[in-house]
Amino acid sequence: IRMYTDLDDQFLGAAIAQSLADQFLSAAISQSLADPGGSLGGSSMGPASSSSSSSSSSSSSSSSSSSSLNVPDVLNDDEKEICRVLNDDEEEEKVSQTVVPHGMHLWHQERFCTVKNQMLAAKEKLDLFQGEIENLDYAQFATELLKTKIKTLRINRRDETVEIPVDKLRGDDMTCKRLDLSSQRYRDTDVTIIFALLAKNRVLTELDLSDNQIELEMSNSVIFEQAASMSSVTSVDLSNNKIGDKGAEILAKMLQIKSAIRSLNVGNNLILDGFDILNQALMGTQNATVCDLGYYHLEPEAMKVMENNRIAYIKASVNSCTDRKLDFHNIIFGNAEAKAFAGCLRSNTPASEINLSNNKGIKLGGWEAVAKALKGNKTIKVLDLSSNMLGQIENGIVTLMGIFTENSTITSLNLGRNNIGPKDMVSLVEALKVNKTLLRLDVRYNFVGVGDEKALALQVMARTPALEMFSGIPVKQLLESDQKMTELDLSNSGCGLVEAFVLAECLKVNRSLLCVDFRSNMIGQQGDSALAEALQTNNSVQYFHGDLPGVTTVLRRRRGIQAAKDFHACTNHNLNLSNRDLGTEGFQMMVQELMKPNLQFNGKLTEIDLSKNNIVACDGLENLFKKAALQQIQGVALSNSAKTFLELNFLMAVTPLSKDIWLIIAQFGLNIQYGSSPVLSCAPSGCAALRFDATGPRTCLACGGTFRECFGSYRRRSRSGEWTRGVPEAMPVACLKAELKALGLKVSGKKAELVKRVIQSRQDDKENSSSSSSSSS
Repeated sequence: IRMYTDLDDQFLGAAIAQSLADQFLSAAISQSLADPGGSLGGSSMGPASSSSSSSSSSSSSSSSSSSSLNVPDVLNDDEKEICRVLNDDEEEEKVSQTVVPHGMHLWHQERFCTVKNQMLAAKEKLDLFQGEIENLDYAQFATELLKTKIKTLRINRRDETVEIPVDKLRGDDMTCKRLDLSSQRYRDTDVTIIFALLAKNRVLTELDLSDNQIELEMSNSVIFEQAASMSSVTSVDLSNNKIGDKGAEILAKMLQIKSAIRSLNVGNNLILDGFDILNQALMGTQNATVCDLGYYHLEPEAMKVMENNRIAYIKASVNSCTDRKLDFHNIIFGNAEAKAFAGCLRSNTPASEINLSNNKGIKLGGWEAVAKALKGNKTIKVLDLSSNMLGQIENGIVTLMGIFTENSTITSLNLGRNNIGPKDMVSLVEALKVNKTLLRLDVRYNFVGVGDEKALALQVMARTPALEMFSGIPVKQLLESDQKMTELDLSNSGCGLVEAFVLAECLKVNRSLLCVDFRSNMIGQQGDSALAEALQTNNSVQYFHGDLPGVTTVLRRRRGIQAAKDFHACTNHNLNLSNRDLGTEGFQMMVQELMKPNLQFNGKLTEIDLSKNNIVACDGLENLFKKAALQQIQGVALSNSAKTFLELNFLMAVTPLSKDIWLIIAQFGLNIQYGSSPVLSCAPSGCAALRFDATGPRTCLACGGTFRECFGSYRRRSRSGEWTRGVPEAMPVACLKAELKALGLKVSGKKAELVKRVIQSRQDDKENSSSSSSSSS
């Protein structure tokens, strides 16, 4: 015991821990046989002595195990500690059968009481360590957990933490029909607790446990069988886990009992011989309709059994339908099931909604039977046929569109993800011309490479009465300019070119929409042009999110015109135009408006803030500076970004400006701000006051020379952080005169005289600086 305590938190590894456990077990049994009532706490043994006595003690224990032992009713703390470090190895269980079961039972009871106390103390979240729940009675644990109001169970391990949504597994949320627990790093302990909690659930129907670390090696099969027989779950996804043959046996038992599970996915696991066990179980099941074994194919007999199960399930569901919805998503795998469904559907059922999505195994014969049954049906109002690849079936869409020439009750149709082609587009247009009851149509994720989208969009808009909803677009509300409809989010919704055309037609009429989010949709240049054209006449939309150059240009120009109006109406000293997403296009439009002779700035205006507008250098910038100079505006803020100046994100690139604009800046003394510090501090004296760095001019304003030709008017930042000037001897005469003029000194004379004056002025400036610093200190 002392050795175990000293080695705590030393990361010994499994092999050394196993060796220590063996030594503790041998010594514990040996001393218990010699003195059953004695205490182990006073014994001291090292690794050498314990290992040397290991063989003798184990042999003595095996020879004496059959004799009756005076096992104490209550073990002391040291004996409990020994029991705690034991593992579940079969040989050790045989050796320790006279001592270990009693101690382990007491220890489990004591540990469960501790966990139960934590449950009672917790409010909404229960935090437990992996060691606290290992080898507990999970059925009892789940029973106690269900009595509480705990919503989340958090299990902390050395390298990770996982959370189990107790409230959803308990069935608190009556709307939670499907629970996605994929990619949560669940292990056997976690999934056993999950299924133990599921036994009382009467709401959940689909459970996704894919992409976890589930093995089902040490799990209690009784818990899984009870959950399968008592809960309402009909679909379980265990794909992409680590389930082996032993786990397959547990799953086979779940299928063999009278289980509610109809769909089971165990693809991409570690099952080998267990596939035969699953096949045998499926042959005897009466409920399973779908079983995905990944690369392993089902036996023909098992497939026939499941086909019969599907047909029986379909007939029972339709004939005994009391709910308004019949959900056969991913259930009908072929024509036999489709024809059975059609036969039940000929008589009117109480159901008003049918979901036949993702049944790609149905061929033309099956769809013909379904279409014939729906033509005469008078109760179905909502029909979902998405994800069936109908475009790849010859005359598939044409056959189904024949429903709407006779049926007058279906109001909603979903044809998304069906790879619809040009021929199918024509049949859609013709069906919309004839049918007047369809109010909702969804055709998203279709029409790749098709050229008749415009015709379908025009037919959608010309239809009377108007469609309420087309592919997520509230057509009726947009056409009526519903004042409650100010924002429209269609981001990443699968809209294509036909949806772009429909939205464009709606925007030409709408006057209530302010913001549209159309990001992550594939509409191409044609869709962008159509939307941009519509926004030319729509003045209500202010923001249209999406990578659409044409739309962006239209809206930015509109904002530029508004910014020019704000210039004219401003009565303060400061004008804030920051963060308006003007862009270069909007900025040029703004300046174009400002250049009109009849538009004058407010006489009080001295500062303009154009930061965070994603403006790059352009002709409009030079014109703005000219206008600002004439109006005697002293400050122009370009950006508040603290990033590198040359970046164009929310930044105006100043460096490409022409020589003329720098002369204007210097002449009128404009102060251009970059962040909190000035980019240029231009005095009316000219270029001598300019400084050169990444944010300044590249040419000398006095002589026009480049940086390498002229060192005079530039001021570069030294490593010490001070500003230094160029060497006077290398400076052109114009630069020397500019610097002397800025200091108020004489500028006439030859170059040598000018150089001496510049050197002398700099020395005087340096002496004045040092004297002022010494006096201040």
